[in-house]
Amino acid sequence: MQPEVMSIRVDNRKMWATACLEVPVAQGTFFTADYVENELYKRGIVAGIRRDVIADMIENPVVGREYVVAEAMNPITGDAGYFEYKVDIRDEKNKPTIREDGSVDYYNSLSLAMVNVGDFLVEYFPAKEGTPGYNIYNEELPARKGKEQPRLKGSGFNVSDDGREYYSTTNGRIYLQDDKLIISPVYIVNGDLGIEEGNIRFNGDVEIKGDVRSSLEITTEGSIFIHGHVGGCKLRAGKNITIRQGVQGREKCIIEAGGDVACSFVERCVIKSGGNVYADSIMSSEVAARNQVIVSSKKGLILGGNILGSRGVICKTVGNQVGITTNLQSGFCEEVVKRAGELVDIHYKILADLELLDRNMVIYNVLEEEKRTHETENTRKKILQAKIMKTTEQKKVEEELAQINKEMQLIREEGMVQVSGVVYSGTRINIGRQWLEIKEDYKDVVFIQKADFVDVLPRQDFKPKK
Repeated sequence: MQPEVMSIRVDNRKMWATACLEVPVAQGTFFTADYVENELYKRGIVAGIRRDVIADMIENPVVGREYVVAEAMNPITGDAGYFEYKVDIRDEKNKPTIREDGSVDYYNSLSLAMVNVGDFLVEYFPAKEGTPGYNIYNEELPARKGKEQPRLKGSGFNVSDDGREYYSTTNGRIYLQDDKLIISPVYIVNGDLGIEEGNIRFNGDVEIKGDVRSSLEITTEGSIFIHGHVGGCKLRAGKNITIRQGVQGREKCIIEAGGDVACSFVERCVIKSGGNVYADSIMSSEVAARNQVIVSSKKGLILGGNILGSRGVICKTVGNQVGITTNLQSGFCEEVVKRAGELVDIHYKILADLELLDRNMVIYNVLEEEKRTHETENTRKKILQAKIMKTTEQKKVEEELAQINKEMQLIREEGMVQVSGVVYSGTRINIGRQWLEIKEDYKDVVFIQKADFVDVLPRQDFKPKK
């Protein structure tokens, strides 16, 4: 057989080789598997030989067809390092679980993951070495080791010197927040919170296993978890507030949360939430959520009062046949607009301060060497330090302002009121700056803002923006 009868081609990466017949050959002739392999060996191709392909080539020779007769193996990167949690750890971002009937599952929300001093929290398993590969010339291709994970950040724990084991240094609630592992102290009342216990002011989380009686106050930078009822009291939390048995406020209850508020029912209460408000029913209350108000369950009733969800209100039934006035709003929270104005003023003040500091810096920088004194040099350093601090403050203000502007844009785009059941006459719908008086009952609809009016769509036709 002449060499030109079969050609062999190798790719640039030396990872495969093909054999191609240039002229017809007859079965049972000198064209054999040994011949093909020998031609490969002559070219130094000794690894990844595909004898099954060569056999097919001998049995079914096709002129012009390229057969992949050698195929190398790419290196395999090792497995990445990972953390294995030894205790139940919740993510602080997790929202209350919504059951199939639309009601909120408060058991999960009220089940805190608790640890004690010395508990083994997390074990880190380092990344593994990879598996080397080889090309068709049997030259080794090195593999990369898997990616190591950075050590967990957070508070309330210690890490072993080798970074493999994490142990609790305090008693408290454990959770993940923004990829940080946090163990915060928990103030626990094993029963009702009454006059005997008095008001609570605390830096961590507060858990009340029973009711919170009227006239009492709970103030915390963390979250509040209440297993029972809430009366005419004041609750203020930097994070979330969860109330399993609901609120009978008697127009004396004020609930303020930096995060979400979740409770089974709300009656005659004022709620201000920096996140969502979840409830099975809301009656005769003033509710304002920076995100959404979600009134679920089979009943899903909002009756009376003023309900504001900046990015929307979702419920099943609004008002009743008697025509009790109920106001539903989707638009900007007063606090958000006020904060945006404050940030703009602060930003202008920072820019003015930076301009003044720059002018002063120029004065001290142009001083000739012989005129500089220890005192002037110290002043120059103080100006430089002040400028650094102002620049840092400027960055923080700009970041917060950008976040608020993004939030306002989402409110403009997503603002709506969605009702899966009945909207009774007597209800007022406010989307943005437009109002709609409901004078006849609607069923299964969504209210959205058009240019200068509130439009009503069948709910099946509404396509929320993702």
